[in-house]
Amino acid sequence: SEVLVICSSSDKLYDSVIKAAGKQIEQELNEKDPKKNMIDTSVGNLKQAKRLLFLPWKPPSTLITNQNIDALCQSILIFIQQAIQYTIQEKFKSIAFPAIGCGGYGIPADIIATIMIDSVRQQLNANPATQLVITFVVQQSNVFDVFNAKLHDTST
Repeated sequence: SEVLVICSSSDKLYDSVIKAAGKQIEQELNEKDPKKNMIDTSVGNLKQAKRLLFLPWKPPSTLITNQNIDALCQSILIFIQQAIQYTIQEKFKSIAFPAIGCGGYGIPADIIATIMIDSVRQQLNANPATQLVITFVVQQSNVFDVFNAKLHDTST
């Protein structure tokens, strides 16, 4: 993918991307606050992409306190929307999203997969002239299986 989205609030993902991308990216992020702001950088050692997009996301506190799924949907929609709008504005044709929320936050993969896929569909429908290749990057095999099943369900 041309744009790799990194959830900058995920310490594990953030640290592994910085390590793989190298010192140049670390320097580009120096004095910026990717935990609070959307920041795009060059790709450093990750030559298969054209830009890295660091975008903060955490589950809303209302999800933790009272299982507010609507707030979760809205927060993920905003995350997806910001990344897709950036990709369109910069005239890129492909973007890769991490499966946010399934790891350290422990949100069930089926909930995350449904919300992320629906949010992407909503953004593509809102921008019908845009042709984007969307990739979901998942690390755990059980999360992959859930995303795969949800994608197959929606394509029929």
